[in-house]
Amino acid sequence: MHTGLLLPLALAACASTYAAMPGLSPEMDGLATAAAALPNERGRVRAAEVAGRPIDLAYRQTAAEGEWLVVLLHGVLSDSRTWDYVAGDLGHDHSLLLFDLPGCGLSDKPSPLAAGPEGYSPTALARHVLCAVRARLAATGGAPRLALVGHSLGSMVILRMLGDAALRAEFADVVERVERVVLLSPVDFAVEKKHPMFEKVAGLSGVEVTIADVTEILEERTARAVRQGAVEKDLVPRVEAQRMVEVLRDGPRRRASQAMIRQAVPYIDDEYPDWDRIDLLVADYANVDRPCLILHGACDETFGVAVAYKLRAQLPDAWLHVLANKKHALPSEAPRRCATEIRAFLAEGGERRERVVDESFVRSAPHGEQVRRASE
Repeated sequence: MHTGLLLPLALAACASTYAAMPGLSPEMDGLATAAAALPNERGRVRAAEVAGRPIDLAYRQTAAEGEWLVVLLHGVLSDSRTWDYVAGDLGHDHSLLLFDLPGCGLSDKPSPLAAGPEGYSPTALARHVLCAVRARLAATGGAPRLALVGHSLGSMVILRMLGDAALRAEFADVVERVERVVLLSPVDFAVEKKHPMFEKVAGLSGVEVTIADVTEILEERTARAVRQGAVEKDLVPRVEAQRMVEVLRDGPRRRASQAMIRQAVPYIDDEYPDWDRIDLLVADYANVDRPCLILHGACDETFGVAVAYKLRAQLPDAWLHVLANKKHALPSEAPRRCATEIRAFLAEGGERRERVVDESFVRSAPHGEQVRRASE
């Protein structure tokens, strides 16, 4: 049993971190309410086939007067609700298209066994999203300017959408419309070792989850993990932990998320990084030829800021902005800041923007001035 994820049973009698988590702050509640009030269409759209059977993705599409359609892709152990707070700000002036990735939220959840050893890989997920975007563009008509925004695993999906030569050729009608890319807390394919927390989740069995759930350890441990993703831990709302608990309790969603974790980076015998295949994925970064903004938390403990610097150097036309005092969960930790940066990048691209701005280097100058150290 993977007891590393489960706290000792004695903790069940202790004060609960989960129970002590607050509700939404006034700001987050206001943003969520604003997102819910946006004119929107909800439904399901056909994606690619899995084992010869078509699957559908759940989507929500909002409408605004702006010329952009912004596609938002969430990370692992999550769904499109990740973007509620960002959408409450950004959705007033830009149309948004939010998907639940395969296996997540209200989308179809093919079993990893049926999907195959790469059925939940970033490349496979990219194919599903491209199919769904093509279908939505055909259904709504018009020729919006298209932008892609991804968080964490969602960033890997975008890198495959634009980096994989076969996908670019098959979906040229969609790819050619993409004018801007924004990656929040992105993940690099060249990861030299597995993340301990994700490894523990990937190895959990249904029996272990049930035992943890009955003893309330599941909520406790999940709450601690979610709080660890933010600098201001006491402000993380309980709903963020509830969403992850929902995924772990739901067998099909949990197994899909576990497959996403295992297949995100190629491994040999599930033990050693397959550097030959990883090198090919990294080489495809050269194909991501759209202006790309990387937003990364300076205190990100999930995937350190070095990942963002590496991606900025390897992508052909990228800008990096490191946010001081922020961690991995940027869509919920700094939603207004994310919306502001996305909005500015859509409007101006890289014009008047330093290639690298790292707010963690802000310091007091001798005469009381603030100095921001930036580099090309």
